Amino acid sequence: MKTLADQKKELRSYMRLSLAAFKESPQYEPYSLEAMKHFIESPLYRYAPLILAFVSVGTEIDTYPLLAKMLDDKKNVAIPGTTDTDMTFRMLTLEMPLSKQLRRGNFGIEEPVKSLEPVNPESLPAGTVILVPGLAFSEDGSRLGKGKGYYDRYIELVPVETVLVGYAFQLQIAETVPCGDLDKKVDYLVTEEKITVCGM
Repeated sequence: MKTLADQKKELRSYMRLSLAAFKESPQYEPYSLEAMKHFIESPLYRYAPLILAFVSVGTEIDTYPLLAKMLDDKKNVAIPGTTDTDMTFRMLTLEMPLSKQLRRGNFGIEEPVKSLEPVNPESLPAGTVILVPGLAFSEDGSRLGKGKGYYDRYIELVPVETVLVGYAFQLQIAETVPCGDLDKKVDYLVTEEKITVCGM
């Protein structure tokens, strides 16, 4: 019988290989844009008072076009920066280009510059949307992250009305995802194919 840790490790390895191959395919950018289209045309986007997004890295679905679109639409958007143990979201500003608001941070990920206003996770406005990255998701909302626990710990702090949205490629949607008591589930999945209400 495989332990939970072994099951997670196995699925992470499989997804990393699948995503590495997909990143080199001609579908990578079009599928990223299709997922963005589904999201920005949805009520999730239209009515969100604040969106906590992420800056894509490596083989993750490309979020740079989405970040640019949200700023063009004058949405309230924040992106995360990390320390060794914690994650802090900071508000993007409309006053300067996105490229001027980013710096290279931990793990080679583009992060917000420290001068941007930090967001208090405990006082997010009702209906705030968090776009949650991950290696794998299932339609019941289960998520497999990279194993460092940043999002699970952050989600512990946010109000219950916060909307958690897994943002990924359809190839990352598995039939089942191994998860434990500390692993947080998402409310929706957005991929290039559709938006799924989890647990329905």
